[in-house]
Amino acid sequence: MQNKAFSKIWIIIILIILIGGGYFSWQYLSELKDGGKNGGEIGTWLPLPEITEEWQKKMGDGFLLVQIEARKDYLVNPTPEKMKRMKGMNIRTENMNMHRIFIYTSKELTKIQVDELKVMGIVLYLDSWIPLVGAHPYGFIIADMPINKLEELAKKEYIIRLNTAESEPLRISFNSLNRF
Repeated sequence: MQNKAFSKIWIIIILIILIGGGYFSWQYLSELKDGGKNGGEIGTWLPLPEITEEWQKKMGDGFLLVQIEARKDYLVNPTPEKMKRMKGMNIRTENMNMHRIFIYTSKELTKIQVDELKVMGIVLYLDSWIPLVGAHPYGFIIADMPINKLEELAKKEYIIRLNTAESEPLRISFNSLNRF
């Protein structure tokens, strides 16, 4: 009988934790959505674009968006703390208006597509093209993108995915991998 009471207490504690976590996540996300008008560390960040299912597919883990917003925030109100935060995210700081990215496509960009991207101010490193390989369904190219062109670039139909090229590479040792 005592075990049942003990189990019920744990169930109640777990439910309280889940509800509390959901509430605090909701508060955090609503702060991001309103541009931080309600205060907090993200208070000066610019409003985020509307997050659609299409946008989520193209942005992957969202770290590119976080880095772009950090750049915009710094340009609006530069402080040493913001610079330190950006350097902690491995953001290149020599040109705050440009961000290095990976552009994923299903095939190599055509001349028309290259010209279209150049008109947008995107600097493509054409010799960096990596084609589809093995089980990877997309190829990619490295580019420098003006930070105000992210949404416009993401709307291009031939672009499958965008990701930051300004992050620390994942270091995996062969000893840490599971062997089959």
